[in-house]
Amino acid sequence: MLASLSLLLLLSSHSPSVVGGATPLRPLTACAAAPRADVEEALGHALTNGKEQKTENGSICQYDGNGGQVTILLQHATDKLDIPAEIRNLRATFPDATMREAPGLGKRAVFLDMPDIGTQLHVIRGDYDYVMVSVLGFGDASQVAPAAEKIARHILIR
Repeated sequence: MLASLSLLLLLSSHSPSVVGGATPLRPLTACAAAPRADVEEALGHALTNGKEQKTENGSICQYDGNGGQVTILLQHATDKLDIPAEIRNLRATFPDATMREAPGLGKRAVFLDMPDIGTQLHVIRGDYDYVMVSVLGFGDASQVAPAAEKIARHILIR
């Protein structure tokens, strides 16, 4: 159930378009940006080694442990991200989730809280970089949101 939910969340997350031209300041893979030790420390749970997958415009890293899953998604678009459109897409894709602002992270950041499942933290850094930290199966959103934020902050300083 959790694996299929994570896959659904990941597949339904908006992917910024890549057209060519701009490059990220520091190209890192998702697992390099969020090493297992950092994720374990933030979450307080032991996890498996990250399984990384490259995407057309970034990468995904997934850690599993104790029946839960942490997924890190990094994307770099060459077209400037349309923040209002990104927010509308998240609301439409997850109508039952609660969206709340996460001030102080990137240009705009929002939590997408899913009762009894966990949370996703969506961060737009600058005009082109998108980071998602999904923490599912380790507790309610209120329990895991601090870990998601800590992981995102580590990613943003790398």
